[in-house]
Amino acid sequence: MKRTTLALTLILALSVTIIAGMQTLEVAKANFLPAPAIIIYAPAPIIYTNTSVTLNVGVNILNTSPEIVRILYSVDDNANVTLTNLTRTDNVWFDPNKVGSEFRVTSILENLAEGNHTLKVYSQDANGKEMSSSVKFTVDTRYKYPEVVILSPQNTTYASIDVPLTFTSDRRILSADYILEGEGGHMSISGNTTLTGLSNGTHAITVYVFTENGQGTSQTIHFTVSPETQLQIEPFPTLLVVAVTVTVLAVVAVSLLVYFKKRKRLM
Repeated sequence: MKRTTLALTLILALSVTIIAGMQTLEVAKANFLPAPAIIIYAPAPIIYTNTSVTLNVGVNILNTSPEIVRILYSVDDNANVTLTNLTRTDNVWFDPNKVGSEFRVTSILENLAEGNHTLKVYSQDANGKEMSSSVKFTVDTRYKYPEVVILSPQNTTYASIDVPLTFTSDRRILSADYILEGEGGHMSISGNTTLTGLSNGTHAITVYVFTENGQGTSQTIHFTVSPETQLQIEPFPTLLVVAVTVTVLAVVAVSLLVYFKKRKRLM
């Protein structure tokens, strides 16, 4: 399973509905959709701790379709707001049979109230045809984001090419991934594991965990692998021991000499 980096908020809800008689299509949201489609990149269906939230929308069309002339949105069924300054990018698909364009616009949803919200986005093309898509999200300024703590590895040097990966969070973990820099993409894990066959040198590992409400968090640790590293044992202080022994013997010899001289005089 792959995810992109701050791409912790790109978990998008999927819904497809056809509304008869209105030339309006309800289009699924995803990381990639062929035309025609509306993609709501932000907000995502998560909890936001700010009353201002980024709005980022893209509308995909095929090159044979009329161009998009208007994108509007509504929050909680309030009056529609028309978005301006649309930017167009051509040839946005990898499939050569689906060459088209994406009309993209970014704005800010300001002064949102605490609680649950529904955003609905509409597009209109030059022939008057409409598409729409929606997303639900929450504003909670008192919400505390989850935390993840990597217990192992730590910022140190390891003499083994196998290093335990252990981590914890202050919330119940629903899923977890990690990415080891230079060792490939995201790897899904069900819990603590062991990083095996690590190459020599410095590594950076980032652990991503996802908890309730789709909230994600991550932590990165840098560490070094050096199998040649040996524990440096302090040499036994032989010279010091010899010196102390000689000194003690000398003191004992002098003491015995004095003792026998005194005894001889008394005799």
